Amino acid sequence: MNEAIPKPCKCGNAFVGPTHHFDISSLQTVYHVSCLICGKQGESKDTPEGAIEAWNKEGEK
Repeated sequence: MNEAIPKPCKCGNAFVGPTHHFDISSLQTVYHVSCLICGKQGESKDTPEGAIEAWNKEGEK
């Protein structure tokens, strides 16, 4: 199985990685990858890999 790897951000920030927080309103853990420089974000309520895939798809736009 290939592990999902986040691509560097379009703004040039190469230090991005999955993090998570617990959303008290939905009682779910939310995984996300975000750039602290420009604010781009990918998010998934399922897995860290889903957040990375959302991040990489956002970069293709």
